[in-house]
Amino acid sequence: QILSKLITSGVEIIFFEKGKVSKDNTLFSFIKHRGKIEEYPLLEDLTLEGWIMNEARRYKLTLTPEVISQLKLQCVNDTWCLHNRLIQLATYSKEKIIKKWHFEKLYGDYLGEETAFLLLDSLLNDQAKALEILLKRLKAGDSPFSLLAFLTSYLRKQILIAEKLNRGLSVQKTATLLGMHPYIIEKTKSQLRSVSLDSLKKIYRRLMAVDRMVKSGKEEAETALQLFILSLV
Repeated sequence: QILSKLITSGVEIIFFEKGKVSKDNTLFSFIKHRGKIEEYPLLEDLTLEGWIMNEARRYKLTLTPEVISQLKLQCVNDTWCLHNRLIQLATYSKEKIIKKWHFEKLYGDYLGEETAFLLLDSLLNDQAKALEILLKRLKAGDSPFSLLAFLTSYLRKQILIAEKLNRGLSVQKTATLLGMHPYIIEKTKSQLRSVSLDSLKKIYRRLMAVDRMVKSGKEEAETALQLFILSLV
């Protein structure tokens, strides 16, 4: 009755539901007969790569396969993240053919799955070890901005994996949906035995707050990263 009154009053209402919705759902049926329903499935595999290449052409960019792989690793199938990365590449790269070294110059060389996995595991269970890894990477010349960007995107990827596994999806199905190797999904699954999805999201929210402080100039990236790790103790 409340919805019917709102609709007849001329008020526009938007409902958003993440994931599949049963067509037998009462609210779904109500909206279907009185409004408009649109579905936006996550892009996967070749469809995702095609979207990346088409979006790159909008900015007159040509991406090598290595760059496309790095973009997928960082953003998974988050098209908003991919859109922003392409704008950054178009803005800061003088050349229009984007190669791996252009990407690494802007975002760092990334840690690789093994080191990233170890760093995340340390953040959850051994913050002193996490700080040691961070200081070692900084001493080796890694940009704190690159480390922050990578850690944020890597943690987001782990959360996506955890959400699908928690819904009961198999390792293979999760790997297919996210365009990742089953080995990575399996390693994440073993890691999740000692940490909850809520814990991952809590750390992610803290990291996003750090990211905002750094980008707004309120905190230096290197100091902010160290304080972030210490705050988890």
